[in-house]
Amino acid sequence: MLKPRVTTFLEVTVTNGPARVYIDRISRGVSCEAAPSCRLALSPGDHKVTVKREGFKLGTDRVTVANGTTVALTVTLTDEASPLTVRVAQPGASVTVDGAAYNAPTAVAAGSHEVVVSLEGHETRRLAAVAQEGKPIDLDVTLTRIPAELHSDHRIEIELLPIARVVVPPPGIWTPRRRAAVVMGGVGLAALGTGVVLGRQAKQLEIGAPQASDLDQRGRSRALQANVAFGIAGGAAITAGILWLTGAPASRVTVTPRLDKAAGLDLAVRF
Repeated sequence: MLKPRVTTFLEVTVTNGPARVYIDRISRGVSCEAAPSCRLALSPGDHKVTVKREGFKLGTDRVTVANGTTVALTVTLTDEASPLTVRVAQPGASVTVDGAAYNAPTAVAAGSHEVVVSLEGHETRRLAAVAQEGKPIDLDVTLTRIPAELHSDHRIEIELLPIARVVVPPPGIWTPRRRAAVVMGGVGLAALGTGVVLGRQAKQLEIGAPQASDLDQRGRSRALQANVAFGIAGGAAITAGILWLTGAPASRVTVTPRLDKAAGLDLAVRF
């Protein structure tokens, strides 16, 4: 038995496939799967074409197919709206979507949307919600509290108390520096006395030096020790004098070292 030759066709292309294609009635079942295109034989005449894909709105169109021809149909499906849920950890926060107040539940069209969450005393959060293929969008937001010192309306009240007047009596003559000067003077006198004693011992040992080399060596040692003691006495005396002058309660003394042909110290006393 010979079958009639089929020469009438419909070629369907779905730009955002894959999708299922139905001819005339969905109840007849899927005619072909467009991934992204499919071709099927049709009887000549007028037909309804329905394209279906999860997450997209139904795409429908009508075509007229003449006998012995192939008709091409291109379909672009539109995304279903996506349900948007925004949960904020802090109660009482204000939520807007694309500038409009958010009222749950709500649905947004495919594409990017700006969600703004704000609450007094907290940093404002701005988030992007991207909707596609009708998939649900869930946003959990936690706002960060602004430190108190950054609040524009924050006030700090400070009560100033009167300051008690304290009268400090002028220092007496025995300032700490002058006490130190007395101590240094004592050190100088002690060193001076030691130097005198050692000097006399050195003289006595020099008298007996011709009779014993040991006495000569001891005499030289005593003389050296005497010179060191005299040096300490002199340094202590100078230090004591400077401390006494700079420690005066009502005077100001400036000590300036001088390094030229004659080295020394320049003292300037102002009363």
